[in-house]
Amino acid sequence: LAYGYNHLAGSVLLLGQTEAAIAYFEQSNALAREIGERRIVAYNFLDMSELYQKLPDGLTRARDLAQESAAIFNALGERFGHVLAQSILARLVCIQGDAKAARVILLHIIRAALQLQNHRAIADVLATCGFYFYHEEQWLRAVAILTSIPDDFRDQYDVPRSMEALSKHISAEDYRLAQAQGHQ
Repeated sequence: LAYGYNHLAGSVLLLGQTEAAIAYFEQSNALAREIGERRIVAYNFLDMSELYQKLPDGLTRARDLAQESAAIFNALGERFGHVLAQSILARLVCIQGDAKAARVILLHIIRAALQLQNHRAIADVLATCGFYFYHEEQWLRAVAILTSIPDDFRDQYDVPRSMEALSKHISAEDYRLAQAQGHQ
Protein backbone atom coordinates (compact mmCIF):
# COMPACT_ATOMS: atom_id res chain seq x y z
CA LEU A 1 0.00 0.00 0.00
CA ALA A 2 2.92 2.35 0.68
CA TYR A 3 4.09 1.82 -2.90
CA GLY A 4 0.53 2.48 -4.10
CA TYR A 5 0.45 5.90 -2.48
CA ASN A 6 3.91 6.57 -3.88
CA HIS A 7 2.71 5.80 -7.41
CA LEU A 8 -0.48 7.77 -6.85
CA ALA A 9 1.64 10.76 -5.82
CA GLY A 10 3.59 10.49 -9.05
CA SER A 11 0.37 10.30 -11.06
CA VAL A 12 -1.24 13.39 -9.55
CA LEU A 13 2.06 15.21 -9.92
CA LEU A 14 1.88 14.63 -13.66
CA LEU A 15 -1.46 16.41 -13.53
CA GLY A 16 0.23 19.37 -11.83
CA GLN A 17 -1.30 18.78 -8.41
CA THR A 18 1.75 19.40 -6.22
CA GLU A 19 -0.05 19.66 -2.88
CA ALA A 20 -1.98 16.46 -3.54
CA ALA A 21 1.25 14.69 -4.48
CA ILE A 22 2.89 15.78 -1.23
CA ALA A 23 -0.13 14.49 0.72
CA TYR A 24 0.13 11.10 -1.00
CA PHE A 25 3.88 10.93 -0.33
CA GLU A 26 3.16 11.64 3.33
CA GLN A 27 0.55 8.86 3.41
CA SER A 28 3.06 6.53 1.78
CA ASN A 29 5.62 7.50 4.42
CA ALA A 30 3.19 6.86 7.28
CA LEU A 31 2.49 3.36 5.99
CA ALA A 32 6.14 2.68 5.21
CA ARG A 33 7.16 3.68 8.73
CA GLU A 34 4.45 1.45 10.16
CA ILE A 35 5.92 -1.59 8.41
CA GLY A 36 9.55 -0.53 8.87
CA GLU A 37 10.30 0.27 5.21
CA ARG A 38 12.79 3.09 5.72
CA ARG A 39 13.98 2.83 2.12
CA ILE A 40 10.54 3.88 0.83
CA VAL A 41 10.57 6.82 3.25
CA ALA A 42 13.99 7.92 2.01
CA TYR A 43 12.95 7.80 -1.66
CA ASN A 44 9.72 9.63 -0.85
CA PHE A 45 11.78 12.32 0.88
CA LEU A 46 13.84 12.67 -2.31
CA ASP A 47 10.72 13.13 -4.41
CA MET A 48 9.22 15.52 -1.90
CA SER A 49 12.44 17.52 -1.81
CA GLU A 50 12.22 17.99 -5.58
CA LEU A 51 8.60 19.15 -5.18
CA TYR A 52 9.31 21.60 -2.39
CA GLN A 53 12.04 23.22 -4.49
CA LYS A 54 9.33 24.37 -6.87
CA LEU A 55 7.10 25.87 -4.19
CA PRO A 56 7.44 29.46 -3.00
CA ASP A 57 9.46 29.47 0.22
CA GLY A 58 10.01 25.71 -0.10
CA LEU A 59 13.83 25.63 -0.25
CA THR A 60 14.40 25.16 3.46
CA ARG A 61 11.91 22.27 3.61
CA ALA A 62 13.45 20.79 0.45
CA ARG A 63 16.91 20.95 2.04
CA ASP A 64 15.67 19.35 5.27
CA LEU A 65 14.06 16.49 3.33
CA ALA A 66 17.21 15.90 1.27
CA GLN A 67 19.28 15.78 4.48
CA GLU A 68 16.83 13.35 6.11
CA SER A 69 16.87 11.17 3.00
CA ALA A 70 20.67 11.13 2.90
CA ALA A 71 20.82 10.18 6.59
CA ILE A 72 18.39 7.29 6.09
CA PHE A 73 20.23 5.99 3.02
CA ASN A 74 23.54 6.27 4.88
CA ALA A 75 22.13 4.33 7.86
CA LEU A 76 20.81 1.65 5.48
CA GLY A 77 24.15 1.46 3.68
CA GLU A 78 22.45 2.25 0.38
CA ARG A 79 25.10 4.19 -1.52
CA PHE A 80 23.06 4.88 -4.69
CA GLY A 81 20.24 6.60 -2.79
CA HIS A 82 22.78 8.43 -0.65
CA VAL A 83 24.47 9.83 -3.79
CA LEU A 84 21.12 10.99 -5.20
CA ALA A 85 20.13 12.64 -1.92
CA GLN A 86 23.50 14.35 -1.55
CA SER A 87 23.30 15.55 -5.16
CA ILE A 88 19.95 17.23 -4.47
CA LEU A 89 21.37 18.65 -1.26
CA ALA A 90 24.39 20.11 -3.11
CA ARG A 91 22.08 21.90 -5.58
CA LEU A 92 19.96 23.29 -2.75
CA VAL A 93 22.97 24.46 -0.75
CA CYS A 94 24.30 26.16 -3.88
CA ILE A 95 20.96 27.87 -4.54
CA GLN A 96 20.93 29.09 -0.95
CA GLY A 97 24.33 30.74 -1.51
CA ASP A 98 26.77 28.40 0.22
CA ALA A 99 29.08 27.48 -2.66
CA LYS A 100 31.79 26.19 -0.31
CA ALA A 101 29.43 23.66 1.33
CA ALA A 102 28.12 22.63 -2.11
CA ARG A 103 31.69 22.01 -3.29
CA VAL A 104 32.43 19.82 -0.24
CA ILE A 105 29.32 17.74 -0.88
CA LEU A 106 30.17 17.44 -4.58
CA LEU A 107 33.70 16.19 -3.89
CA HIS A 108 32.27 13.51 -1.63
CA ILE A 109 29.59 12.31 -4.04
CA ILE A 110 31.84 12.36 -7.13
CA ARG A 111 34.00 9.71 -5.47
CA ALA A 112 30.96 7.75 -4.29
CA ALA A 113 29.30 7.78 -7.73
CA LEU A 114 32.48 6.62 -9.44
CA GLN A 115 32.89 3.80 -6.92
CA LEU A 116 29.33 2.68 -7.60
CA GLN A 117 30.00 2.57 -11.35
CA ASN A 118 26.31 3.41 -11.81
CA HIS A 119 25.67 5.49 -14.92
CA ARG A 120 22.59 7.21 -13.50
CA ALA A 121 24.40 8.20 -10.32
CA ILE A 122 27.35 9.51 -12.35
CA ALA A 123 25.03 11.46 -14.69
CA ASP A 124 23.21 12.93 -11.69
CA VAL A 125 26.47 14.07 -10.10
CA LEU A 126 27.73 15.49 -13.40
CA ALA A 127 24.49 17.45 -13.82
CA THR A 128 24.87 18.79 -10.28
CA CYS A 129 28.49 19.78 -10.99
CA GLY A 130 27.33 21.55 -14.15
CA PHE A 131 24.69 23.36 -12.11
CA TYR A 132 27.33 24.34 -9.54
CA PHE A 133 29.70 25.73 -12.16
CA TYR A 134 26.84 27.56 -13.88
CA HIS A 135 25.74 29.05 -10.57
CA GLU A 136 29.33 30.13 -9.89
CA GLU A 137 29.53 31.65 -13.41
CA GLN A 138 32.30 29.28 -14.43
CA TRP A 139 30.82 28.93 -17.90
CA LEU A 140 33.61 26.92 -19.58
CA ARG A 141 33.68 24.33 -16.82
CA ALA A 142 29.90 24.05 -16.92
CA VAL A 143 29.96 23.40 -20.69
CA ALA A 144 32.71 20.77 -20.35
CA ILE A 145 30.93 18.97 -17.51
CA LEU A 146 27.48 19.01 -19.12
CA THR A 147 28.96 17.81 -22.43
CA SER A 148 30.31 14.75 -20.63
CA ILE A 149 26.85 13.59 -19.48
CA PRO A 150 25.97 10.39 -21.38
CA ASP A 151 23.48 10.87 -24.22
CA ASP A 152 20.81 8.67 -22.66
CA PHE A 153 20.61 11.03 -19.64
CA ARG A 154 20.87 14.41 -21.41
CA ASP A 155 17.13 15.06 -21.69
CA GLN A 156 16.42 13.89 -18.14
CA TYR A 157 18.82 16.54 -16.83
CA ASP A 158 17.70 19.23 -19.30
CA VAL A 159 21.21 19.47 -20.78
CA PRO A 160 20.15 20.94 -24.17
CA ARG A 161 18.44 23.93 -22.51
CA SER A 162 21.36 24.44 -20.14
CA MET A 163 23.85 24.32 -23.01
CA GLU A 164 21.80 26.87 -24.93
CA ALA A 165 21.85 29.20 -21.92
CA LEU A 166 25.60 28.71 -21.49
CA SER A 167 26.29 29.50 -25.15
CA LYS A 168 25.04 33.04 -24.49
CA HIS A 169 27.76 33.66 -21.90
CA ILE A 170 30.88 32.72 -23.87
CA SER A 171 32.26 33.06 -27.38
CA ALA A 172 31.48 30.38 -29.97
CA GLU A 173 35.15 29.36 -30.08
CA ASP A 174 35.41 28.98 -26.29
CA TYR A 175 32.14 27.03 -26.33
CA ARG A 176 33.51 24.57 -28.93
CA LEU A 177 36.78 24.17 -27.01
CA ALA A 178 34.90 23.48 -23.76
CA GLN A 179 32.70 20.91 -25.52
CA ALA A 180 35.81 19.20 -26.92
CA GLN A 181 37.25 19.05 -23.41
CA GLY A 182 34.03 17.49 -22.15
CA HIS A 183 34.15 14.79 -24.84
CA GLN A 184 37.61 13.65 -23.75
